[in-house]
Amino acid sequence: MSEPNIPEAKAVLSYATPDADGLPEFVPEAEALIDAGKRPKALRKLFKKTRDAVRYFAKSMTRRFDQSHLTKTCVSCGAPDPTMVVQLQWTARAPLKNLEIGISDNAAAFPFTTMHSICPTCMHDWTRRLFRYNWLRRAFGYSLFGCLAAWFLVSRLDRTIKVNRPIIPIALISITVFVALGNLLVRWLVQLQYPGFVRKMMNKDVRLTGVPSLFTREQGRLRAVSGWG
Repeated sequence: MSEPNIPEAKAVLSYATPDADGLPEFVPEAEALIDAGKRPKALRKLFKKTRDAVRYFAKSMTRRFDQSHLTKTCVSCGAPDPTMVVQLQWTARAPLKNLEIGISDNAAAFPFTTMHSICPTCMHDWTRRLFRYNWLRRAFGYSLFGCLAAWFLVSRLDRTIKVNRPIIPIALISITVFVALGNLLVRWLVQLQYPGFVRKMMNKDVRLTGVPSLFTREQGRLRAVSGWG
């Protein structure tokens, strides 16, 4: 993670004066944990609800990597005066506490975005390496959908199939396992293509979900690159 951009700590921590989002404006203990590279789960002890801990983690990361804190060097190679800015979309998660009840999941999740200065060479190289595996991702995705569809058809047509029945489920199980393992392998290969600063920010509970925007710097202003995202 790049150098922390932490505002000065307040003399007294007050949960009675939250921001507009309902969260405390600044929690020094939480900022120290985030600065140490801790996962969102580590913040649960500072908040009554896991959701608030994850939301605060996302809020802090967005503040640390917003437009006002863009570096003057490329975050990937260190080249001076990078002419591009990339916006990344993330999802932070943390398991619920023992006494918390989840409606549809046993974890709290919250999205957030960060912005990073990057030079055209590094951005082009990253894009080229990612697109290298796009066709594999699509192939395994469609294959997994095909396996699920086949399972559905077999369950519906089970009484009318005249072939040796054990062969069909065994074949489908084998194919599904192969596709699932292949999908995991491709995801691992894709993650290896991420620049070092992205991999450093990622962990078990913080996942990169997309690159929604790319900007160029023109006279100190950001201009969105058309056709991106």
